[in-house]
Amino acid sequence: MTFRTTAALIVGIPLLLVVGLLLTYWSFRRYDTTAIVRELPHAPSTPVTSSESDLKIATFNLYFSPADRKARFEIAAQTLAALSPDILFLQEVATGGIHNDDPIQYLGSQLGLPYTTYFPVENLLLFKQGLAILSRYPIESSTARVFEKNQPIETKGYLAASIRTPHGLIHTIDVHLMNAPGARFGKDTQFHALESALQDLRKSGPVIVAGDFNAEPGDSELESFLARSQARNLYQSFPPQGETRFTWGNELLLDYILVFDSTGKPAHPAYQFKSGNIVKTQEVNGLLASDHLPVSAVLNVPST
Repeated sequence: MTFRTTAALIVGIPLLLVVGLLLTYWSFRRYDTTAIVRELPHAPSTPVTSSESDLKIATFNLYFSPADRKARFEIAAQTLAALSPDILFLQEVATGGIHNDDPIQYLGSQLGLPYTTYFPVENLLLFKQGLAILSRYPIESSTARVFEKNQPIETKGYLAASIRTPHGLIHTIDVHLMNAPGARFGKDTQFHALESALQDLRKSGPVIVAGDFNAEPGDSELESFLARSQARNLYQSFPPQGETRFTWGNELLLDYILVFDSTGKPAHPAYQFKSGNIVKTQEVNGLLASDHLPVSAVLNVPST
């Protein structure tokens, strides 16, 4: 072989392998768009300790990295147990593949949240990762959607669940939006898709939305969405003390709990924030549960 032929093979074969892997990744990264609803065995719901009109909620991005996974889940469980949430919204829940554990089973059992729904938004070949809602109360229905416009290297979406509580039927949405600002990436279309889902649910009652928006206060797409949908933001009632994500030296406020009033007739009583805060997680041997911090809130939810 000539020098040029050898050089072409040296460069070309690895390049073809990389292209092949990327094509394989792209073909598998969108997973089944069906929400997986289940009741965990041997995980009875713990008694409600708050007043009958209170609903405790929390949202937490678990960070899908396989590193120190068991230890991180233990720290997460300890932190979340202190909050005693009635409904827990999770993002970056990694399951299957190289993982032989079940974070939904583990956290649900530890926290007394036996009713769960899971949406594997993305198949990363080695494992799946997605959204989960864990509840103290039965989940009556659940739907999910992958956003139509995503970045080439990530897939985002939302998971909706209607939960039968002592206060009545409560609508919830767990969301994870793309990590890129600006309309040219399509983030505005993700906000519009979320708004469309909200419009349908709000006809039958208020909606609680929580998750990782990958947008800081002042972000144009976020602020436009909040204004259009007349959202009530936890941070308006209880200004945040710090940020919720800290990676590569950046501290950012990306995680939110929002409430949207009913648009139906007759109007449902509005949910009101009674308290809320960003929760500092315990550091154990220099290890934190995630690159995010949980956000928690207590809502006054009038019975219907």
